[in-house]
Amino acid sequence: MKEFLKRVYRRTPLFTWRSMRRGVSQFAELANADMPPFVNDPILRDVVDHVLDAGATQVIETGTHLGFTIRYLAARHADLPMTTIEARPDFFAAARTALKKYRNIEQVLGDSSKVLVKRAARFFNGVPFLFLDAHWEKLPLLDEIRCVARNASDAVILIHDFEVPGRPEFEFDVYGDQIVGLRILCEGLAEAKPYAIYLPNSEYIAEYQRLRGAPDRRRMRGTALVFIGADAVHAKFREFGGAHFYTRWAA
Repeated sequence: MKEFLKRVYRRTPLFTWRSMRRGVSQFAELANADMPPFVNDPILRDVVDHVLDAGATQVIETGTHLGFTIRYLAARHADLPMTTIEARPDFFAAARTALKKYRNIEQVLGDSSKVLVKRAARFFNGVPFLFLDAHWEKLPLLDEIRCVARNASDAVILIHDFEVPGRPEFEFDVYGDQIVGLRILCEGLAEAKPYAIYLPNSEYIAEYQRLRGAPDRRRMRGTALVFIGADAVHAKFREFGGAHFYTRWAA
């Protein structure tokens, strides 16, 4: 681990070796804890499982954090190749302590929007499932979505911390004057082939009331699910009842 951290440090001159070591020590124990995926959202977890079973060919996550979600997905969908991208070296190294045992996960350290562009030929074939969750110290979301829209004939995108219009019970992220919401999503999708956007609906809320271990209603995070092409996966999403929890958004 010490040699690995030194290699990471050489790529990240803004971090001192001492601060890197403190950060990894702080987060590594938590990264190895038994934490639920998707910020303990059991409905979102089940919907994603169905989408991946319906024909996704790989998983790409932007924003590894400590790896709770990608770890769950790698174990549940062991046949799918997965890539998780993290910009913060301390999170990257801490997550590695828990993710290194999963043969189907590749960790990448770097700016997610740049990594997506660099690996476009590799990522955007088949039907990739992209979990865009790199919302931390800056917001690369618009560039991420544009990259998918320009390069993918078929893809499924999930965005976390998303503003759901008219639903204040869903929390969302704001960075300066940028809201993680429909405006940035639609701007990013401008060059995409036909797409469909789904947002959580009222039935989604009602389901939480009967689920044990579900998040507090006041602390639920909004999401957006987007199908670019991916007709077969989209059809199966509707067939297995995904539209029970999500309503298609119309401008």
